[in-house]
Amino acid sequence: YLPDPGPGTKLPFAVPAPGATGVGTATISAQLQGASDLAPGNDHRVHLWINGSNVASAAWDGIAPRVVTASFDASLLKTDGSSNKVEVQGELDAGVPYSVFWIDGFDLDYPRFYRAVDNKLRLRGAGNPVVTVSGFSDSAIAVVSVSDPLNPQWLTATTASTVGAGNAVSFVPAAPTTD
Repeated sequence: YLPDPGPGTKLPFAVPAPGATGVGTATISAQLQGASDLAPGNDHRVHLWINGSNVASAAWDGIAPRVVTASFDASLLKTDGSSNKVEVQGELDAGVPYSVFWIDGFDLDYPRFYRAVDNKLRLRGAGNPVVTVSGFSDSAIAVVSVSDPLNPQWLTATTASTVGAGNAVSFVPAAPTTD
């Protein structure tokens, strides 16, 4: 948890988005927790910013959790591998002397290339009949379906190949949304 620095202050966070394509729609969810309850009505008001663009605003009352979710154009995300600047800005409503809330974390969902990072990648089939994942340093690549996390399945019908200076694997996902 990080405390709210005060109204108007934008508290910055570096949020990576490896392999971002920069096209389509992205979604961010900020997990927040109210820590003050002073006035009738909303005690907390926040704005979420992605790389300088305001993508969401929300208000809530009291000592309660709040998830602020926003969809935005994925072109706001950096595609060069550098981290994105996510900022949370608090604002006071009239009659609210102060607002204290904590920032618990962020979830960022975005369209990305099928490129491994540190020799791994969790992905969805996304309706593709065949998926090819590049970016592996070794040709011995294992593919595991975790669509049922309590019963992971090794996929044996895979094809390894060389792509540029690296290695890739191709496979048929079990279903369009399979992890």
